[in-house]
Formats: sequence, C-alpha cells, structure tokens
Amino acid sequence: MAEPLNLMLKARELIATSSHQGLEILLNQLSSRPETIEFQSASALYNFCAAKFPCCLFQMLLKLDQSSSNCVVRFQSIYLLSEFSNRGFELPLVALNDIKPLVISCLMMKETKESDMKILRRLVSFVAYDVVRLDNGGWNELGDCILSLAITEPKKAFHVFIDLPPFYGEFIYTFMQEIVEKAEIVLMNPELDRVEDWSLGLETLVKMGIQLLDSERRLDLVKNLLTILVKSANELFAKGMEQFLLRGLENLERFLSRDKIQYGFNKDQCLFVSSFMFKIRELGTPIKEVARKINRLVKSCHNPNHGAGFDGDWFDHLNKLSSLEILRIFASTDLEEKCRDMAIRRLNLLLSDHTSKKVEIDVSVMRQLQPLLITCLSKEGISESMFKILGEVVYHVAYEMMNVQDEKWFGLRDYIVS
Repeated sequence: MAEPLNLMLKARELIATSSHQGLEILLNQLSSRPETIEFQSASALYNFCAAKFPCCLFQMLLKLDQSSSNCVVRFQSIYLLSEFSNRGFELPLVALNDIKPLVISCLMMKETKESDMKILRRLVSFVAYDVVRLDNGGWNELGDCILSLAITEPKKAFHVFIDLPPFYGEFIYTFMQEIVEKAEIVLMNPELDRVEDWSLGLETLVKMGIQLLDSERRLDLVKNLLTILVKSANELFAKGMEQFLLRGLENLERFLSRDKIQYGFNKDQCLFVSSFMFKIRELGTPIKEVARKINRLVKSCHNPNHGAGFDGDWFDHLNKLSSLEILRIFASTDLEEKCRDMAIRRLNLLLSDHTSKKVEIDVSVMRQLQPLLITCLSKEGISESMFKILGEVVYHVAYEMMNVQDEKWFGLRDYIVS
C-alpha cells in the first residue's frame, strides 16, 4: 500500500501545481533509457496520473505544448496526447469546453510543423470523436481552423481533416471547397511534390467523399471528386509515372484500412471507393492488383454471406497489421464477432512468437498495448472463448513487462482488484 500512496501524493502535487515545470521535468525523465530507475519511476507516475487524473493531465499537456520553448518537450507532449486514445479513455462532457479551444490553439501555433501535425491529427480525431459522441454542440471552431490552414498551409489542413470521425454536413461545407481545390492542385502537379504529398492529397479527396456519403447522398459533389481522382491517376500513368501512382495507391490502402477500423464504411462509401478502383483497373497489372486489394478491403466484414474465401482474405489483411492495429480491431464493437475472433487469435500468435523469441516486438509497442488491453478486459459481451484468448494475450504482455522489463503493470493490478 505504501507505493500507491506515495504515487498518489506525487501525482496530486504534480497536478495541483499551476507551473508546468514539474511536468516538463517528468517528460525529460521519460526520455531516459527504459532500463533506468529514473525512467521507470517517471513512467509509473505518468501512468498513475493518466489513470487517476486523465482530464487534468490532458489539459496540462496541451498547455505545456503551447508554453514550452523546448522543441523536444513539445514533441513529447503532443505524442503523449495522441496516445490517450490507446488508453480507452473518453473525455467527459464537462471537460470538452475547456479542451476544444486549447486544441485549436495548438493547431494554429506558428511553431507547429507539418511533422507535428501528423501526430496532432490523432489528438484532434480523439477529441472530435467525443464531441460527436456527446453531441457537444458541434465544433465550428475546428471547421474555421481547417479553412484557415487550407488557405495558408494546405498540407496541415489535409492532415487534420483525414483522421476526423463522421461529421455533420454543415461542418464539412465550411472548408470543403478550399480543401478540394488545394488537394486537386497537388494531384494534378505530381512533378512538384513527393509521392507522400501526392498520397496525402489523394487520401484527402477520398476521405471527403467518405464524409459526404456518411449521412447524406451528395452524389453531385461525390461525382466531381471521382472525376478528379480518376483524371489524376490517368495522367500519372500517361506520363510514365506508374511506380509513383502505385506507391500512392499502396499508401491509400493503408489509410483506408485504418479509417475503416476506426469508423467503418457504409454501403455508399464502399461503392464510392470501389468505383474509383474500377475506373483505374486497366492502368497496368500492378495497378489492377492493388485496386483489387483496396476493393476487397472496403467490402470485407460487411457482407453477411461471406465464407471461406473471406476468411483467407481477412487473415491476409491481419497479417499486414501491427500488434496495436490488430488489438484496435478486437476492441471495435462495429465489426462482426468472427472478424474480432480472428483478430485476437492473430494477436495471440504474434505475442506467443515474441515470448518464444521467434519474433521481436518493441517494448514501446507493449506499453501501448497495456491500457487498451485493460479496456478490452472491462468490456461486456465478450464470448467465453474470446475472453480466454484475450487472457493469453494479457499473459504474454504481462510476462514481457513484469518479468523481462521488470516494470509494474498497475492497470492490470487495479483491474484484478476491482
């Protein structure tokens, strides 16, 4: 009991202090080597604060990002903020009104680089999801922010937009025209951009179509998006840039895989993506193959009549995902039980291979798995067979962290006690 009490006292002191100096020191300690006592003490305190005072810690990290002159500390703060979604934490309604303007300030800071935005977009997605979930009066300020960024720094706007959950039409219309125009410029001038930038423009227009088809059928707008996408792909192929196009489509496949895991696709959204793939299928055998894979991806787990062929395709898809992505699939309640069962069995196999030293999974990934595993354990409605496999997954992670890394897993202890 002495250790948790000591952590509670330290946590209260950290949270209650108006200065951010204590939190900055803690983040510096988290930069130490994982095997050091300094890191392990800091990690225990941070995880305790995240478990007991999540809203306070969340706001402190946001304020630290705005106030610190240390670029390393700022990067750490936004990275830790983006990881809150992995902890199964949901923002309460009372906290959203304070958090939303802080997020906007972080996005609009001149010091925020595009590389920062790649991490911040996960934070925006996390907060936006709770805004939608709680119907918190919308988030018009975010729409204005995306519009402002689209005018001045469009790539930053693309990053913020593509990870958003389904939003109401009026929100999207705030910045839609500017976003589409800037993304079209990127797609039609591939010689001026890296393939990563072209891919970002591609993902932006595909995401726009998915957003428009979430709750209303704006076929006129979606048809225009489809025309731009197909024209861009055809022109790349005509210019002899097939490999450029292929890499862009492979990036799109990874993006759609993540987006589907997070939010799912309805029939119209699947049809939109499939129509794009159908129209470019004749641009060479490699393009046809990746188009077929994307088409199969968007349609999987939505057909109640899928059989053995689906099982093989879904298993192949799981084999391409990281341990954390697979666990997120299992944690999702939007997928069929069969999909989730295959996911948790695949994860158990991966972790078993790690325990037996056949493969190596980085310890940082194990730390990311821990909070989401506790969330999964606490969920109701998991079948007995799946819960048994989940228990084996927990064992492998616990063995690695507690026996190999010699780190305590307070979240697991609290779950067992409860």
